[in-house]
Amino acid sequence: MMNIKLFISTALILLSTLLFSQNENANQVQVTKFNAHITELTTEKTALITENKSLNEEITKLKAELNKAKKEASSSQKEISEKNEDIINKMEKDKETAKLAKKRDKAVKKNEKQVKEVNQLTNKLKKKEQQLDKNNKKIVGIDKQKEKLNKKIKKLSAK
Repeated sequence: MMNIKLFISTALILLSTLLFSQNENANQVQVTKFNAHITELTTEKTALITENKSLNEEITKLKAELNKAKKEASSSQKEISEKNEDIINKMEKDKETAKLAKKRDKAVKKNEKQVKEVNQLTNKLKKKEQQLDKNNKKIVGIDKQKEKLNKKIKKLSAK
């Protein structure tokens, strides 16, 4: 019986050892699976970190480009505003210029009328002066004729 007890004890010890060993193997397999999963996660994390570095560099470059584009757009907008202001000023000057041109045109027309009137009066004056000159010459001619006639009368009267 002792052999049976020893046998049973040995069998129980072996069975316990076997069960413990299987349990340990199962735990070891589980740990290996967890470690493999951790390795996968670490690899994925490393890939994401690398991608993030690349993305951060691209983001930095894009921000710089965006700022540059904003500055250019702002500068361009300022330039447009200045040009608009110049255009408005020019339009106002053009309006003033147009008004002044109209006034000048009226003044030119008025002056042309005045010049025409002056020319007409000058022509009338010349005609009148010419007529006066003719009349004076006729008067001188008449006076000479009268003198001649008076001389003839005196000669005839003296005879």
